[in-house]
Amino acid sequence: MLQIYRPTKYERCHNIMKDYNQKSEILIDTAEWILEEFGSAAAFDVFVKDEDPEAVRETLLEVRGVGPKTADCVLLFAGGRVGVFPVDTHVHRIYRRLGIAPADADHEAVREVLEREVPAAKCGFGHTATIQFGRDYCTARKPACLEDPDACPMGDLCDQIGVYPATGEVVDPADAVN
Repeated sequence: MLQIYRPTKYERCHNIMKDYNQKSEILIDTAEWILEEFGSAAAFDVFVKDEDPEAVRETLLEVRGVGPKTADCVLLFAGGRVGVFPVDTHVHRIYRRLGIAPADADHEAVREVLEREVPAAKCGFGHTATIQFGRDYCTARKPACLEDPDACPMGDLCDQIGVYPATGEVVDPADAVN
């Protein structure tokens, strides 16, 4: 009979520390990059706030450890740039599940839809509210609508792509269209 491997307490702690150390190293490297490239944190702040947003985004994406979501969060929150809608796993899942973005859309395609459709001044709130909604209602494996269609405040607006209340099955929206 096949047995499921369960990591030991030591292995779990080791993996957490390894991840922590890697993230710490990336943060230190990024801080050093900022000082080398811009001379100071204040000069970097000016760059983020005043330069062309797409140029800032492209520059940030060249930094090791900075992905699209982080670059967009820097633009939105540190740069005060309205109209930027960062896409994390919650945002990616929810807007495809709702049917607002195509079910097979990647993170960038979801971002393009949201930045086109959401009023620029609402993108920051939309990003944070969507994350909270994903944690409270529209979780990856067990969305609230599975047990009770009325449990979700978006139930009447949602296409439930990849969610099958009748069977209790939940799949990635991209898998639901195939």
